[in-house]
Amino acid sequence: MPRSDRTHRGARSRSRRDSASTCLKRSPITRSRHFAAPRCSIGFTISPDRQDVRVSSSKAILLARIRTAIETRLTDPNLHAQDIADAVGISVRYANEILSTEDTSIMQLVLARRLTRCRYALEDPDQAHRTVSEIAYGWGFGDLTHFGRKFKAAYGMTPSEYQVLARRM
Repeated sequence: MPRSDRTHRGARSRSRRDSASTCLKRSPITRSRHFAAPRCSIGFTISPDRQDVRVSSSKAILLARIRTAIETRLTDPNLHAQDIADAVGISVRYANEILSTEDTSIMQLVLARRLTRCRYALEDPDQAHRTVSEIAYGWGFGDLTHFGRKFKAAYGMTPSEYQVLARRM
């Protein structure tokens, strides 16, 4: 085969490949499948007085991971926002930005979850033998004065009053 034919045939096959790939790039089917993927979002209600807030699925997953990290570490009295962010693999700032959709932050959520767990323990008849300080220390509070103030602010009575009231019921 003469050299000119090989060059010409090679050029022709190369041009066919180029035109085929160009057609694929311009194809509306390919473009819609690869470049215009629908974005998925999950809607949920934050509170009864707020409207639905749409959160992307990736943020919803991160929110769930933040909550899980907090729940698993509630009993640690040395828990810090950085510990939670490190466990999830994001920065504290981004974690707080995600939690801002619920009008809270990492440490506010930690405090709220600890107070809730203490309240359940004070109500539980199986834990009636435990003192308020045992319950507070058990759920990660390091200072009883701080615990008492926050509990009273959240529930309108001291932990001791709440425990006595719960025992009567």
